[in-house]
Amino acid sequence: KMLCDLFHRLSSFNQLSKYQYIGFGSTYFSDFSHFHKNLGLKNLTSIEKDIINEKRFKFNIPYSCIGLKFGHSNEILPTLSIDNTPTILWLDYDNVLDSTVLEDIRTFISNAIESSVIIISVNAHPFTDSKIGLDELKEFRLKKLIENVGERRIPLGTDGSQLNIKGLAKVYRQIIEDEIKTIIKNRNNGKLEDNPNKLFYDQLVNFEYQDGAKMLTVGGIIYNGYLKENLEK
Repeated sequence: KMLCDLFHRLSSFNQLSKYQYIGFGSTYFSDFSHFHKNLGLKNLTSIEKDIINEKRFKFNIPYSCIGLKFGHSNEILPTLSIDNTPTILWLDYDNVLDSTVLEDIRTFISNAIESSVIIISVNAHPFTDSKIGLDELKEFRLKKLIENVGERRIPLGTDGSQLNIKGLAKVYRQIIEDEIKTIIKNRNNGKLEDNPNKLFYDQLVNFEYQDGAKMLTVGGIIYNGYLKENLEK
């Protein structure tokens, strides 16, 4: 409901009916139903990695305007029309931030057009191992983070003591934002500072909450110089 309230504000950029929504509907499609009924979105695509239960997904689908794509998001997302349609993408994972999540982010940010929105949800519960002591646990947590996202993406100054229940989500948010802004910078390569086609990314949401485990939902909007006033609205 919070995200739906946010997406209503996208009418400052474009007609909501022109947006497509891409997400992970799972067996209940609750986000799809909510966005269809309350935002009037009619172009919706659900990516489902659980190929085994394909029949169940097809049986549970609440509206005919929802298209189903079966496979991993790393494979499906590049095949969707995000380079010519304003898009709301919610990468609603139940797993931790890792290279596959970052690949989906790269795919979207590299191709999405202005006024598109990306939301990422990941499990931000700290890595644990009951068999090791506190000092070893710090080293263990840093090692796991490096394994998942790569050492070059770790924010400078990060150590294992910051990867606890209070700090891991903040580190995740920084990694995601750095990845997005690096891609935006690459897309702007060669564009002068005052070029109205220059792209920007601004964060719109940053939620930390409990849903069985500690979760993080973070995301924002891509826009260009022509749309700066729309962003203020």
